[in-house]
Amino acid sequence: MVKSATGQPRVSRITPDGIATALTILTCIAVLGYVGVQALARKSSPTAPALQVGATLGRSDGVVYAPRGLTVLVGLSSTCRYCAESVPAFQSLNTFASANSPDEVRVFALAPEPLETIARYLSANGLTAFRAVTVDRGSTLVAAVSRTPTMLVVNSSGKILLSWTGRMTAREMADMIDYRMNLE
Repeated sequence: MVKSATGQPRVSRITPDGIATALTILTCIAVLGYVGVQALARKSSPTAPALQVGATLGRSDGVVYAPRGLTVLVGLSSTCRYCAESVPAFQSLNTFASANSPDEVRVFALAPEPLETIARYLSANGLTAFRAVTVDRGSTLVAAVSRTPTMLVVNSSGKILLSWTGRMTAREMADMIDYRMNLE
């Protein structure tokens, strides 16, 4: 119990203003809690179930699959740190694609950026075998650029054979190319 300067018990009164303030604070906490739970639910739900191995992608956005081999779709961004760290892996893929016919291996760089920006990024990193494609919000491939880098290996009908998201080393890329080529 709190005592006043005279030693008498201090009595506090609850005023209508105090009740209104308390209710306002509780309402704000409830609203913020609800919004936070909704945001977490969206963030933790699978962003791209259509990009799982075994799914088939439609034809869109200027991507034409290699008729007798594999097409590699690389979702990246010119400002992505993990994409920059994966450039040696992309260069390994570039070497592999350059050594093969476009009917056997095609590589597309998918990005949520203007075509000129991604083309400059590819050129600056020596990725001459990559074809730049801008992915718009309504595209069926938007999930491939929602988390970068993302790499999808698809067959001639668009069936996803292999999927990778995150930073990749040149050694991991070489292993993946060897693994995929031995299954074809």
